[in-house]
Amino acid sequence: MWRLVQKSVKTEMNLKVPGNKTIFFLTMLLAVVTFVVRIWYPIGWWDPLKLVEPAYLPQFAGLFVIGVIAYRNNWFLELPTSVGITWLRIGIITSLLFPLLYVVGEGKFSSFIGGFYWKPFVFAFWEAFLCYGMCFGLLVLFREKFNSQEGLGKALSSDVYTVYLIHITIVVSIQYMLIDVSLHPLLKVIFVILAAVPLSFLASHYVVRRLPLARKVL
Repeated sequence: MWRLVQKSVKTEMNLKVPGNKTIFFLTMLLAVVTFVVRIWYPIGWWDPLKLVEPAYLPQFAGLFVIGVIAYRNNWFLELPTSVGITWLRIGIITSLLFPLLYVVGEGKFSSFIGGFYWKPFVFAFWEAFLCYGMCFGLLVLFREKFNSQEGLGKALSSDVYTVYLIHITIVVSIQYMLIDVSLHPLLKVIFVILAAVPLSFLASHYVVRRLPLARKVL
């Protein structure tokens, strides 16, 4: 679609690298759109025929579009270090506020999943600032401090897009197996993360990407 737009205007659409104000505006926009979508499609509402849970579609689609535009305009290299560090700090501070959300929700995540209430509204904003804070912040951090790749890092990098496509199946499968396990929800979250991340990469590297023709698209 971006290529079609470029052809229709017959000139290269050079967009200036975003600053703090632009990123803040995008974050607020993402939060509002996410909240509105979750009024009708709360977290957890998922049709097996859909590849993406509607509650997270604004985040996935928004970041994908920004990623395309960023690549076309060389933002990955031109984003100022000061802007990236500012948003990395915002992302870290936002993540540290999670226990406060847990207290506000009285230990019940169900109070944040959706609907026209103030708690889902707050949660949508928390997610948006965490999302953009970490994405812009880690981008600059790794560009400046960890910009080389060898061995395991190179292998993981080649598998990451496949992991993005298949991880939901693995995550949901592990969650399903834990439904009847008597364990605190936070401990279940930790277990799912520790199990799903390596399993997703192993499945990508040793199964999915070894299928016929898979490497040509993955």
